Amino acid sequence: MTSIDHHIQKVLQRVEGTPEERQELVEEMKDHLLSAKEEYIAQGLSDEEAERKAIADFGGDSEVGGELQESISPYRKDVLIGLGLASIIYAVSVFLHGVTQINEPHPIWLTILFSIGVFMTLSGFYPSIAAGQKILMTILLFFYFPLIFWGLLIIDTSDKWYKGPLEILAGILAVLVIISLFMTLVRSGKTAAMDKSTKKKRTFLHTVNILLGVVMVPYSFVFGMGALLFGGYTPMLLIPLGLILLWSLSYWAQMKFYQKRLSISIVFLSADFIAIFLIVIRYMT
Repeated sequence: MTSIDHHIQKVLQRVEGTPEERQELVEEMKDHLLSAKEEYIAQGLSDEEAERKAIADFGGDSEVGGELQESISPYRKDVLIGLGLASIIYAVSVFLHGVTQINEPHPIWLTILFSIGVFMTLSGFYPSIAAGQKILMTILLFFYFPLIFWGLLIIDTSDKWYKGPLEILAGILAVLVIISLFMTLVRSGKTAAMDKSTKKKRTFLHTVNILLGVVMVPYSFVFGMGALLFGGYTPMLLIPLGLILLWSLSYWAQMKFYQKRLSISIVFLSADFIAIFLIVIRYMT
């Protein structure tokens, strides 16, 4: 690997994008650096000196990578770092409350939320970690909602001064998660080639499905935990699992067919609303 290739790879470590976007960046950066190298060779520099000079003129990996990432997805780095650090603070604070006040440390909850928080923080500093991992990122982001809710249940037992600030922090976390979901699902990927009508359909479906996920995933988690605690392993557990599966498959189908067969996407979207309506009728009336 040449010095130019090595420098390009270091820049890419700080950029998140689709494989196509990243490949385009590689080609553009390489063309630019090779052209600069050839100019320096024409001036009498050696091959190695010309590469060093071209790379120095091009800029450091941190500076160039940051500028490229900002152009692809403005503020995404800041949002992910904020989300990650807030997650870590929330996890540790709730854990300490559980240990010191109610003698229930909830180590599994702490481990999961803390680990996701570290992942989000690192993804903010080094976007290549999450590059091309849209599905993984989406799953982790939706998993935040039951984790946040579970933390609220833990601190609900407190009458200490920090209860209010932790509840506010939980709200901030939820907002950052929703923003991250929009950045991951609505704003990521190549949309320049789409016409305005297609972009509107895409954004609409993403938005509605995100809101449905915010409702269905936490509900399924709480319902499943309640069924497990009070009834053990019963067929009732299939209800929350089925809801999450329905939402996931419906979301996938909508995004697969909306450009060619919008009617199919509408059918799957309607199925989500029907499921929610039936649940409300069955369990809340």
